[in-house]
Amino acid sequence: MIRQPALSGEDHKSHPQVARANGRPSLRAAIIGFGISGRVFHAPLIQADDSYVLEAIVTSDPGRVKVARASYPHARIIATPEQLFAKVDEGELGRVS
Repeated sequence: MIRQPALSGEDHKSHPQVARANGRPSLRAAIIGFGISGRVFHAPLIQADDSYVLEAIVTSDPGRVKVARASYPHARIIATPEQLFAKVDEGELGRVS
């Protein structure tokens, strides 16, 4: 079992505009699906790399929503891929102003 790091809303990774050590902002990432691969493989790897910030998780399963919120409180939980893409198109996600 992979143990998740303790996260808080003040974690630097909850602020995509915060520069990494090399002075560049983190790459903003989303995961579509929070089943075994998203939960155990993709999300922890994104979280562990300072080059990325996990900005959104797409899942509509109530149990997975609860686990995603508890594990990654800084990430937005979005119900469908279509909603994710609409938020990107509207400038709510994925663009640094």
